[in-house]
Amino acid sequence: MTNNKLIGSGIKTIRKHLGFKQKDFAKSLNISGGFLSEIECGKKNPSMDVLNALVDKFQINVSYLFTGKGNYFIHPEKERANDSEGDEYIPPDEMELLDEMNWYIDHIPVARFAVLEFFKTYLYNKRGMIEKEVERYLKKKKNKEK
Repeated sequence: MTNNKLIGSGIKTIRKHLGFKQKDFAKSLNISGGFLSEIECGKKNPSMDVLNALVDKFQINVSYLFTGKGNYFIHPEKERANDSEGDEYIPPDEMELLDEMNWYIDHIPVARFAVLEFFKTYLYNKRGMIEKEVERYLKKKKNKEK
């Protein structure tokens, strides 16, 4: 596989993994849908600006794009993209699960208890990672307010 095709295929795989339509993903990268299509087909290479946007907005592992090996993301535990507002993007299938979970939490006391117990344990076990994410979020929010 040529470099153009490998990079394009990687970008397409990641875009689909994140749940983006081509048009929306292109918009988030400040490029046209047609240009993204040409990149994904291997006809064009992404510019440095596009690669930087992939890293900055989505924490994409550029090494994966060039080799096809490794994790899609710099931080594999974080497999969601930031949308254009800077908030976490939640793919549609995950959003449906969150809605269902919220219904159970609202209506079934034992489910609410179980979710809260799991959440407390998770927060305790992943404290360092979560604190870094909170710091990153607050820093990003502060920069937006400037």
